[in-house]
Amino acid sequence: MTTSFKGIMFMCIGVLFLALGDAVSKWLGEVHSPLQIVFFRTLVSLPLIALLAHFGAGGLRKLQTRRPKVHLMRG
Repeated sequence: MTTSFKGIMFMCIGVLFLALGDAVSKWLGEVHSPLQIVFFRTLVSLPLIALLAHFGAGGLRKLQTRRPKVHLMRG
C-alpha cells in the first residue's frame, strides 16, 4: 500500500469519525445539555490523545506548551 493511499484512507476515516461525532452530538442534544455533551466528549478524547502522544508522537512532552496563559485564555 502506498503512502498516498494510506493518507487518503486516514483522511476518509477521519472525516467519517467527525461526521459520526457530529451526528451523535445532535442526537444526544435532544436529551442532554450541551455542557454535558462537551464534558463527556472531552473526557473520552483526552485519554485517547494522551495514549497517541505517548506511543506515537515522541512522548507526552510533545504536548507541553511554552505559553500556558494563552491556552487557558483560549480554552
